[in-house]
Amino acid sequence: MSTTHNSLPASSDKHHDERGEASLYYDSHGHVWSGNPNYTLTQLIPELKINLGYSLDIGSGEGADVAWLADLGWRAVGLEPSDIAVERSRKLASNATFIQGQAPQDLDRCGGPFDLVTGFYIPVAGEKVWRDISRQVADGGYLIYVHHNLDELRAKGHPLLGRDDLLMPFDAADLAPSDAWDIVVRETRHREIAGGHGHHHHLDDVVVLKRRMK
Repeated sequence: MSTTHNSLPASSDKHHDERGEASLYYDSHGHVWSGNPNYTLTQLIPELKINLGYSLDIGSGEGADVAWLADLGWRAVGLEPSDIAVERSRKLASNATFIQGQAPQDLDRCGGPFDLVTGFYIPVAGEKVWRDISRQVADGGYLIYVHHNLDELRAKGHPLLGRDDLLMPFDAADLAPSDAWDIVVRETRHREIAGGHGHHHHLDDVVVLKRRMK
């Protein structure tokens, strides 16, 4: 399986900023990503034995992760800036909900709190955004945040490294209050990539947090 998306913020498909990926959708004549769910997600869900519930994928791209969760029985929601990607997602998974919008400003439209919140390769722009995202997790729920490994990004000269506001997974884990969260996973993992956009990234920094019951 290969990765499906690296969702970055974008104001629209036709008028994207230099950090966004909207042009990938606008300029494409077909699907940008492989159509497969992110490999790390497919490993974590059975590994952690997370019970089925209500899920939110932030930066859901063309919807493969959301579709995979919905097929497992999750009540799955995806939040994605690109209208083209949302349209493709709805065609892929009629048993899921897709909302065009951005985090954090459109999180309230998604209908949380959620038993599972996921963010794969999204740019978390500082502590406030991270706290807004983490507030979407219900008591006893899980928050999965995965990004390309920082050393690998440095080696490849990735443009994201020019963003001073970017909060990577291990940084986010350090911000999780120990009286409210348990760190379930905090490690770098290899990911299996068959091809597609982003295939040259082979390492994931993975953080899984579980919110403590009140």
